[in-house]
Amino acid sequence: MKASIQFKNAEEFQHLLERAETLVEQLQETLQRINEFEPKCEVYTERLKPSDAVIKLPEPLSKERIQELAKPFISRHE
Repeated sequence: MKASIQFKNAEEFQHLLERAETLVEQLQETLQRINEFEPKCEVYTERLKPSDAVIKLPEPLSKERIQELAKPFISRHE
């Protein structure tokens, strides 16, 4: 791939080089920060039997409990 860029003067070229250098430095710093804060996690690859997988769901709320929880919100709009 060939690229051809023409500049009006050496000053413009120098300015673009300095800007490119700044952007590369910022990119390097960002990548370094990303690597420093890489989340640590442990992965367990042991297979589970279907009987080992237990999902506990919360008990459904009763009508009375729902009304009790809703009282503060209802009283604001009355």
